[in-house]
Amino acid sequence: MRFAIFVSILFAACTAPEVVRPGEEEVLAVIDRCFEGMRTHDAALLEASVRPDAVITRLRTRDDGSVDAFTTTGAQFVDEIGKPGPAYIERIWNPEVLMGPRLATVRAPYDFYVDTVFSHCGIDHFTLVRETTRWRIQSIAYTFEASNEADCTAQFSSP
Repeated sequence: MRFAIFVSILFAACTAPEVVRPGEEEVLAVIDRCFEGMRTHDAALLEASVRPDAVITRLRTRDDGSVDAFTTTGAQFVDEIGKPGPAYIERIWNPEVLMGPRLATVRAPYDFYVDTVFSHCGIDHFTLVRETTRWRIQSIAYTFEASNEADCTAQFSSP
């Protein structure tokens, strides 16, 4: 009987909905708005989400094991992504959020599609700063891990 109770409690703990702490929703909403701006190529939405001096870095491991790092600024990101083009659809799941009064970080697996075509997946790391009245993205670093859905699901249990 005790074992059955233990298993019931363990099951409930493992299947309980994710708890979002105060402030996390606001930070995650900024990332969602950035993703919406990417999907719709809405420069105003991107500018509201990403600081112009933000640093955005893609890390990709080459076949020889070396790492290729490509970096751009928030202003360049907004300029490029704000132009008409196919929908860039990015999703994150199971975000890990660390909050402070003026600084927050978010780490999560992601996948990325161009329109309906799978492109790649990896891990996103966001740093957000609280300005006078709002949060904005100060940096994004992301890995480029796999370019097929099966590998991504195997590595990151994509949704």
